Amino acid sequence: MEIDALALAIIQREDADAAIGALNRAGFAVTLIASVGGFLRARNVTLLIGLRAGEVERALGLLKMCCHKRTVPAGTIVGGATIFVFPVTRYVHWGAARVIVDSQRAPSEPGALHMILAIVAQEQAGKLIETLTDWSYRATLISTTGGFWRRGNATILSGVRAERVDSIVEQIRRVCKMNPTNEPVATIFVLDVARLEHL
Repeated sequence: MEIDALALAIIQREDADAAIGALNRAGFAVTLIASVGGFLRARNVTLLIGLRAGEVERALGLLKMCCHKRTVPAGTIVGGATIFVFPVTRYVHWGAARVIVDSQRAPSEPGALHMILAIVAQEQAGKLIETLTDWSYRATLISTTGGFWRRGNATILSGVRAERVDSIVEQIRRVCKMNPTNEPVATIFVLDVARLEHL
């Protein structure tokens, strides 16, 4: 399965069940991040959806159908959806029953900066952060929920240069082997980064 884009959709909590249900029924796997934002700092959710090139408009149509604008007591209109679509440089998925996908759009230029977004089982997250830190990689952990069964998982973010992507993917593979099958289970998106600043 080729994944060409990662959609990041920020929607209201009231629309989350309908949106995730519609996306799941259409065959899209969704990872959910609890978030807060907007004018009133209301609780919302952020959805991560991996998409093939021809699926982007269909997924956006489902979100448009399920995400409604509302007027809150302050008279402010909230809701709808804010959606970012990122091109995926590389997509890796290790799943149950030995399902393995590793697709790359094009080789990266040496020195190019990438964001690795790895969705792993919650029980592997601590060990993975420890391993990446031991290898001098910086990583950020976000607790998330995802997949068709909405099980707890974790999303790990790490910014790296192109020449280190393979090393991080290999560390994720080693840490995320699930017993009793001893097969890794993880989903990895590699995204281009236009700019990085440490302030």
